[in-house]
Amino acid sequence: MAKSIIKNRIPSSLLFLMELLLSLLLFAIAAAASLSVFARAHNMSEEAYSTAIAAEDLSSMSELIRRGSDYVDVMDRAATEYPHAEMTADSIIVYFDKENRETDKDNAAFQMCALFSMQDSMMHADMGFSSDPEAGIEELVTEAASLYASAESEEEFRKPDGLTAFLSIDHYVKEGEL
Repeated sequence: MAKSIIKNRIPSSLLFLMELLLSLLLFAIAAAASLSVFARAHNMSEEAYSTAIAAEDLSSMSELIRRGSDYVDVMDRAATEYPHAEMTADSIIVYFDKENRETDKDNAAFQMCALFSMQDSMMHADMGFSSDPEAGIEELVTEAASLYASAESEEEFRKPDGLTAFLSIDHYVKEGEL
């Protein structure tokens, strides 16, 4: 009878091995969940960084426009402030590296665009910021301006995908042509 009891008993080394495997499985599940949380946190941090840079750069451009006495003065100030910027008669595109220093298009991590229009003595600027240096920033800003103009309220406005931030301002200046 003693022999039959020993045959049905599970060796303690096998129980220890099963407990160890169960512990490893639980650890692997916890590690995968933690990794997912950290990856999501990293993405949120990157997005917050882009948004903070966008706010800073759009604010700087806005102040530059508000300090200008006329259109020519605004463009002269922009050329001084942003020597690498691409400028046309009605737009400025500025490129920034990852440390938010102005750079050329080839080394850009971010880009900002300001589109200007004049009506009587009022300069209007639609400005956008993108963390994608390859995005068609002028088209995105134009689309955002159209969406902003047609929105019933600021809460209803949704910026287009690819645009980190958008700002629209009006500034009274001396008479001048664009």
